[in-house]
Amino acid sequence: MDQLRRSDLVELLETRQGPCVSIFLPTYRAGNQTQQNAVRARKGLDEAEGHLIAAGVRPADARVLLQAGRDLVPDTQFWNRQAEGLALFLAPGYLRSVRLPVSVPERSCVGERFHIRPLLPALWPDHPFYLLALSQNAVRLLRGSRHRVERVELANVPRDIDEATQFVVAARERQFHVAERRGHEAHGAVHGHGGGKDSEEERVAEYVRQVAWGVGKTLHANGAAPLVVAGVEYVRALYREAAGFPPVHGEGIDGNPDRLSDEELHAKAWPLIEPLAQAGLARALTRYEGMAARGEVPRKLKDVLMAGLQGRVETLFLQEGDASRWGRFDPQTGVAEVHAARQAGDEELLDRAAALTLLADGVVYALPAERMPGGRL
Repeated sequence: MDQLRRSDLVELLETRQGPCVSIFLPTYRAGNQTQQNAVRARKGLDEAEGHLIAAGVRPADARVLLQAGRDLVPDTQFWNRQAEGLALFLAPGYLRSVRLPVSVPERSCVGERFHIRPLLPALWPDHPFYLLALSQNAVRLLRGSRHRVERVELANVPRDIDEATQFVVAARERQFHVAERRGHEAHGAVHGHGGGKDSEEERVAEYVRQVAWGVGKTLHANGAAPLVVAGVEYVRALYREAAGFPPVHGEGIDGNPDRLSDEELHAKAWPLIEPLAQAGLARALTRYEGMAARGEVPRKLKDVLMAGLQGRVETLFLQEGDASRWGRFDPQTGVAEVHAARQAGDEELLDRAAALTLLADGVVYALPAERMPGGRL
C-alpha cells in the first residue's frame, strides 16, 4: 500500500481474528542508513513478540504470527524502497505493509484490532486534484494529492499541435469529398485559412480546444476534482476559455511545463490546492465552536468514547504527538480507566476513539497543539 486513503484505515479496522500486531518505524530513503530500516523492524518485531507473550499468547504461536514480518528483515530490496516511515500490520494469516510519506515514532502495539493513530498525519491535510501540463509540444495529465502524483492515460487527445493539425486536415478532406459527391464546388464547401499570424493563432486555439474536449471526457469518467493547468499564459487563457468540465482552478502554473518533471510540477501545484484542504478544517472548527458554546461537545475521554460507540461523533480532533492514553473502556457501563503506565490488557484509548469515529463515517483530524480546539482529551 503506497498511498494511504481513508478506505485503507476502514479496511484495517475491519473485525478480524486476533491478536493484531501494529509496528511503526521511521525509515531512511537512501544511503548506508537504509541498513537501519531492517534493524528497527527487527527491534519492533521483538517488542511485539514480548507484548504477545505478556498477553497470554504461547511463544510458539507468537513466533508463527510474526514470521511473515521477520521474513522481510533480510529483504534488502524491500528496505531500499522506503519513504519517511513504515507501518506493518500482522494478524493470523495477514500481513500488510504501508510506506508512509511522514515520519512516525517507533512503536509496537498488540490488541484486538490494529492501531491506526500514527497513520493520521499522513491523511491530512490532503485533497485530490488533477494537473494538466500543456504546451504546443506535449500534453501530460497527472492525478495528485499532497504526497503523490501519477500519470493519467489520455484517449482522443492530440499528443502535440502537429497531431491536432492532422486531425483538422483529415476532417477537411472528408468534408471536401462529401461536397464533391453532392455535386458542389469544393472551394464553396470547405473554407481554408490564409497564412500569417491569424492562421497560427487559430491553429493553437484549435489544438487547445481538442485537448480540452479530450481532458474533459477523461475527467468526467474519473470523477470531479480541481484541475490545475501548467503552461504559458496565453495557452492557459485559451484552455480556460475552452474548458467545460472540470473548471480550471486558480491561475495555474506559469511557464513551459516541458522543462519540469512530474514531481516538480506536483511541488508547484500542491500549494495552490492546499487551501481547499484547509477550508474543510476551518468549517469543522467553526462548527465545533458553535456546538461547544451550546454545551453540545463532550469534554471527557469516556464521554467521547461512548459517543463514538453510538456513532454520534461527526468530527474528532486529536493532538499530534500526544502521549498515549493506555487504559480500558467498558462499553456496557461507559467507564473508562486511564492508567499512568501501560498494563497488560490495556488498549490505547485515543486510538479507540479514532477507530470508532472512522467506522461511523466521521472525520478525524490530527492537529498541532496550537490549533487544538478545547484542549486535549
